[in-house]
Amino acid sequence: MLAQDAIVHDPSYFSTAYPNGDVPVHKGVCTDLIIRAYQKLGIDLQLLMHENMEVHFVSYPKNWGLKHPDSNTDHSRVPNLMHFLKGQNASLKISEKAED
Repeated sequence: MLAQDAIVHDPSYFSTAYPNGDVPVHKGVCTDLIIRAYQKLGIDLQLLMHENMEVHFVSYPKNWGLKHPDSNTDHSRVPNLMHFLKGQNASLKISEKAED
């Protein structure tokens, strides 16, 4: 899959393999671009986030009313991904400057 390949925005719930799972290759949401980029680098965000959420679930956003982590979708939710990356010192400040 290349960046120019057509990906249909599809926020449907998908059951995915674990670890290193993915939604169907021509579907996804905005975070799937990040997840797939990390996969290309050999980093499994699904695994890393799920393991982190199993230990630190109470610190993650409660936007979905879940009682426990869900390895199918937790890594593709923007607030969860932001929380995880911030905790890994891997987040950047939001900027309105193009040079940033």
